[in-house]
Amino acid sequence: MPSQVVGGNNIRCRRKRRSSQVPVNDQLNKKQKRKKVCLLCLSDEDNEIEFGKIYEKEDLTVHYFCLLLGSGLCQKTKDTDKKSILGFVTNDIRKEIKRGSKLKCCFCRKNGASIGCCIKACKKTFHLCCGRKNETMHQFYDSFRSYCPDHIPVQLVKNTSIGMQSSSRSCAICLTQVTKSSHSSLVSPCCMRSCFHRICLQKYAISAGLHYFKCPLCNDVNQFQREMLEFGIYIPDQDASWEREPNAYMDLLERHDTCDAPKCICPKGNKYDADSGRYELLLCSVCGSFGSHRACGGLLYKEGSMVCHHCAGITDKVINVEQNKDDTSKSKDDFHCHHSTSSPAQNRRHARPRRQLFNDSVMETAGSSYSQVRLRSRQPLRLP
Repeated sequence: MPSQVVGGNNIRCRRKRRSSQVPVNDQLNKKQKRKKVCLLCLSDEDNEIEFGKIYEKEDLTVHYFCLLLGSGLCQKTKDTDKKSILGFVTNDIRKEIKRGSKLKCCFCRKNGASIGCCIKACKKTFHLCCGRKNETMHQFYDSFRSYCPDHIPVQLVKNTSIGMQSSSRSCAICLTQVTKSSHSSLVSPCCMRSCFHRICLQKYAISAGLHYFKCPLCNDVNQFQREMLEFGIYIPDQDASWEREPNAYMDLLERHDTCDAPKCICPKGNKYDADSGRYELLLCSVCGSFGSHRACGGLLYKEGSMVCHHCAGITDKVINVEQNKDDTSKSKDDFHCHHSTSSPAQNRRHARPRRQLFNDSVMETAGSSYSQVRLRSRQPLRLP
């Protein structure tokens, strides 16, 4: 041990070893480092696309999809109930965990399998994480049925409508190739020639929500949503992600307040806006994002409105298109008027007279009564 002589005496004292400083990151509590493990599937996966969000309540940590797909769980209360996790009572969750601890997963052979195949003759049970890896299918509506790989429903696709049997096609969302019709790909029922990756559809559904989830190609809603729910796409009943962002549309409430002319001549700066006069700030009537003082001359006068130089070209094209439409309609009207039939009087004047072969019969009445009628003559006419 290192020692030191103090004051000429043979008194030796030990030096204190410097304590090694531990980095701040390593001083974190072990509980903070430990990942959250779902008590139903025994997995620490934090993947909202495949397992849903992770919820914690009291001593419980569960995936949202594990709650929905648990064979022995059902929602008994409202989502807003503070004593439950989205309507699932905590005592029922504990009972489901206890029930699943006695069941063995058919894939990993470990206990805790709380999801079973909905086919009555099939006795397979599995964890959600193991099922995802082995291509099980789960329906997120009605009774939330689950299917093992041997009993998953197959999407019926006409071979004539989609050429996935012979050649590869591209996903209409990510634009990468979909080589074969398999569990990882789906076909749109409304656009039979379009195919998608399952993972792309699931990401799209979570982002768009129930109110904006539709066919990316033809915008069909009802038929497309029914087909996707039938084949395992989870569609949350919520607004789209862009609707739920805080203050997402606050910029729309702001008015442009700057003179954008190349040379602003206002003595008070390009932010000044007078109520009237030469230095009143005017905005483009088309885009509203370009401003100019009257005196600065940054706007152009087009068809009774002030527009910026960016929008002037667009308005000119629109005006030209409308003028062309008017010219074509006028030419069509002139053509129809030129080739139309004449008036009824002219028709009568130019019409060929009908040939009359016999004179009308002339009848004479005897006396004042009409009882005795005699045909005088019915002679043929001479044709001219």
